[in-house]
Amino acid sequence: MTILCILLLLGGCKKKKEGIEALPEATQIGKNTFGCLVNGEVFLPRAPGIPISLSTSYQFVDGKYLYSWYATRVEGNNRKSFFLNAKDVILEEKVYALTQFDTSQSFSGRFSSSVGDISDDYETSPSLQGEIWITKFDQFKRIIAGTFWFDAENKYGQKVKVREGRFDTTY
Repeated sequence: MTILCILLLLGGCKKKKEGIEALPEATQIGKNTFGCLVNGEVFLPRAPGIPISLSTSYQFVDGKYLYSWYATRVEGNNRKSFFLNAKDVILEEKVYALTQFDTSQSFSGRFSSSVGDISDDYETSPSLQGEIWITKFDQFKRIIAGTFWFDAENKYGQKVKVREGRFDTTY
């Protein structure tokens, strides 16, 4: 009987997921998930009192299509955020290059890390790029899903590597 109780207790313990295993599943059904690895560390959007801190939009403004993702993680005084933008493109299910941040006709990526009022922005550029693969774009159900990766640099020349990115969002 004692051995049976020990086996039940050991079998019931769950190991904390780390790395890629801690990221959300790569789905395409509008689950409103987002996650990636930043220099090997798991990033999942969270904020106190909010189950997930993620917003997406897709709109037609001034004759151009604009799509953006904004994901934030807040822990105490620390804030980490992602911005992925698509400007002046008609989305379809394919791979796009993430290039210079804030250009008029491209996809771009930014990772921001801040403590209090001090912020550090890492942005894609012509020399530090990445890819975003739109695996599902359903305008009727308003679902966009895919994967991404990119390298980015701050104004001091420090770099971040964003890998294994995935999202399954509604807009």
